[in-house]
Amino acid sequence: MQNSTHDRLQAVAASIDACMTDEAYNNDHSLRALISMSEDAYIPLDFFQTKPPVAVYSASIEEMAEAVSKYCTYTLELDDSKTRVSRLKPFEQSSRKDALTPWSIYVENLKPPYHTPEKIKELFETIDPVHHVYFPETLFGDQNFHGFCFVEFQEPQSVHKAVRVFDRFSPKSQISSYAKDKDKAKYVEANTIANQLHLRVMTKIDWEKLKDKYSAQQQGLRQQLQVLWDELNGVSSATPKRTPPSKPDHTAFITDIRGPKLQQKQASKQPSTTKQPTPLQSSTPNQGVSEIAAEKSLPYDQGVVVHVDKIQPRTNKTVLKISYVLGSLTWNCAKCDVRLSSPEDAQKLVSFFNDNEITQLKADDTIGTKEKIEALEPLKLRILAGKEEEIYWETQERKQVRYSEVRQTRASKRLQGDQVVNAKEDTPTSVDSEIPSKAVKQPKKRARTSDEPKPLDDQTLMQSSGEQEAKTKTASKKAKKSQGSKKSKNQHVHFPQD
Repeated sequence: MQNSTHDRLQAVAASIDACMTDEAYNNDHSLRALISMSEDAYIPLDFFQTKPPVAVYSASIEEMAEAVSKYCTYTLELDDSKTRVSRLKPFEQSSRKDALTPWSIYVENLKPPYHTPEKIKELFETIDPVHHVYFPETLFGDQNFHGFCFVEFQEPQSVHKAVRVFDRFSPKSQISSYAKDKDKAKYVEANTIANQLHLRVMTKIDWEKLKDKYSAQQQGLRQQLQVLWDELNGVSSATPKRTPPSKPDHTAFITDIRGPKLQQKQASKQPSTTKQPTPLQSSTPNQGVSEIAAEKSLPYDQGVVVHVDKIQPRTNKTVLKISYVLGSLTWNCAKCDVRLSSPEDAQKLVSFFNDNEITQLKADDTIGTKEKIEALEPLKLRILAGKEEEIYWETQERKQVRYSEVRQTRASKRLQGDQVVNAKEDTPTSVDSEIPSKAVKQPKKRARTSDEPKPLDDQTLMQSSGEQEAKTKTASKKAKKSQGSKKSKNQHVHFPQD
């Protein structure tokens, strides 16, 4: 009974503590309103009775006060009346969910059983008290366990301590730095667990530096790709093209001391680095890919393919409800290509959606709304042109070739199956047919005399066989009737009594 009460109080305390985190403060409008109206930043305990994490326990105010006083001594404190609660550390008034960076660490390579906030909190509390453990939101909007998390400590000094003990990707993560620490035994135990888990741990400040470096690298790559794409489509890019710095030739002085003859001989051995201009490069600078393609007789219609972006995933062709041919529609994707009957129709479609910002609310929404939704973006349409349009038509051509190959393969398989069935039906079932024709001696044909009857044809044989079967059935019926009459007579025989 005591264990169940202990577990219940601990669960209630954890739920109240979860409602008082910085993340909850930034997301809960009612919590921020109560704190702003309070002079001393204390919140009534009955406020938590309506919150889902605490409401499931149906705890009274006295029970919540007891749970906070026993299990939230590092995070929360009660007032003198034991009816209100406040946080020891002030709330970080920020819209970001990853506030309090100096108090947090990034942990990677986590595995079960350390896959829940409670277990991870127990793991790092072997170093110092932990305030909060949270999983960052992924690209798809979920906050489930994916092997990494952020841990927020009560004190910023605990951050570097946890990194030195638990990190196994740095040579400085050794227990020897804690030889003079009073709690050496506790850190030895934590070091043993860290050797088994082989975690990667860093401060959140270092993690944000790596993130900024990665973002800058991605931005540079995007700019380079945009420049190349504009060159392929004949669009003058405002961003100047980056040219790598020329490396100094440290062997230039060697060719100088060899004399002019050796220099000419060395130059003749080196292959020419000048490349022949391609058809795209030999054209004028202002001439784009579309103009060059127009000079050739293109096998497809230009300006009829529209690229649609920001549609809701899982939208199917039926929901779109427009009289055009879909070029490509990938399931669970927010993009698709639309092929219309003429360039005029494509221009009308793009102009309409550019003039009217329409947002699709969900996958089965066939109308949309013109209202601005904070979490959604309106549909964006543009007409494919240049290299992008050429790639689209090449993809469609490959699909058609693939479909024809699949159809031919299926047709040939059906034909082979029909031939096998016909061969089985034509195969004779008699034993004599399995013997080779040379091994069986065929009797010689003799001339038919006038007294012998003519041979029967197939029709005559079928008629005779039918008549024979009818006679056989009639005879069998008569035999059954006679047996039945005899049986009935025998059943009604009365023997005289002596």
